[in-house]
Amino acid sequence: MVGLISMNHKTKEMNDLNNKPLSHKLKTIKAMPRTMTSHSKNEQEEGFLYADNLIKGGVWSEFDVEISDVIEAGGLTFANGQTTNKPTLAFKGTTRKWVLPKTQQDLLKQMLGNSLEEWIGKKITLRPAVCKTPQGEAPCVRVKPTIPNRHIRIGVRKQFGQPLTGQEVVK
Repeated sequence: MVGLISMNHKTKEMNDLNNKPLSHKLKTIKAMPRTMTSHSKNEQEEGFLYADNLIKGGVWSEFDVEISDVIEAGGLTFANGQTTNKPTLAFKGTTRKWVLPKTQQDLLKQMLGNSLEEWIGKKITLRPAVCKTPQGEAPCVRVKPTIPNRHIRIGVRKQFGQPLTGQEVVK
C-alpha cells in the first residue's frame, strides 16, 4: 500500500513560508563590479546607465526621469567601435543614456505609444531589479509599469525581475 501525503501538512508548510517577513524571502544582491555590465561581459561605457547608478545612500532606489531624446538603433557608437543595436534613451538633467533591453522597449511601447518620438517629454520611473543573464543573476535597470499587469504581455512580465528597491547594497 502506498502512503498518502496530507495536504493539510503541505498547506501548513506553505503558509509558514508565506508568513515569514519579506526580507527573509529576498536575497541581498551585491553592487556590480565597475568593470562589468549587468547584461554582458563588456566593460561599462562612460555615460551610460547601469543598475549601480540606481543606488542612493547605500540603498537600491527608484528614480523618476523625463525622456529628453530617443536615439534609434545604430545611432551611438561605443568606445570599442561597435554601434548600439537597440534604441537608447537620454534623460533630462543627466548625461547618462540607457540602451533599452527589448522587453523594456516593448513595455514602453505599451505605456507611451508605438512611435519612439511620442516618448520624448514623457516621465517614467526606473527601478533596480534582479534579472537573469547569461552570466547568472545580476542587478539590472527596469521600467516601473504604469499600466495594470493584465494589460502587459506575458513575455514582458516575465522580464520584470525581482525588485531591489529599498534594500541595502552589500559591498
